[in-house]
Amino acid sequence: SKTTGSTALFVSANLQGANLLKGKFDSADFTTADMTGSSLKTTEFSGASFVGASLRQADLEDAVGLCVDFSGCALCGAILRKAMLTEAICEGTDMKGMLANGVVLDRVRAAGAMFTKAQLKGASFRDAELDGADLHLANLEDANFSQASLRNADLARSKLVHAIMARADLRGCRYTKEQTKYTNMKEALIDCPTPVI
Repeated sequence: SKTTGSTALFVSANLQGANLLKGKFDSADFTTADMTGSSLKTTEFSGASFVGASLRQADLEDAVGLCVDFSGCALCGAILRKAMLTEAICEGTDMKGMLANGVVLDRVRAAGAMFTKAQLKGASFRDAELDGADLHLANLEDANFSQASLRNADLARSKLVHAIMARADLRGCRYTKEQTKYTNMKEALIDCPTPVI
């Protein structure tokens, strides 16, 4: 890895278990880096690229980043509690089993992202693009999806108690009417829920 001006380059770097706690990595390039189990707790990385990187079991609690690119990244089992990642790009990102209660992913672009079994209680996805995302078995209790697009997303068996889906686009979503019994669906665009088998 090397530094060019204020932009750090870590392309394909082996950063397994690295301690990057409280670091400042704005516009850094971590493309295809192996950051499995690394600590980025309270780190700042606006404009950084983690395209194709492995952040499995990494700790990003309280991290802050605007327009961070996680496309094709593996965040399975990562910790993102209370991270602020507004306008992140997470298209095709694997976030299965992620521990991210209270994470802010407003205006995230996460079409086709995998959130299976993720813990997202109190998470914010306002104005997010989640078309075709896999959120089945996720804990979405108290999560805010106001004005988000969830077309053809899989919400099967996810916990939606007190979730906010106001003005969200839920056409083609997989969920049951029972799941949304205590969900705010005010002015949501819905069709008949796709049956969950």
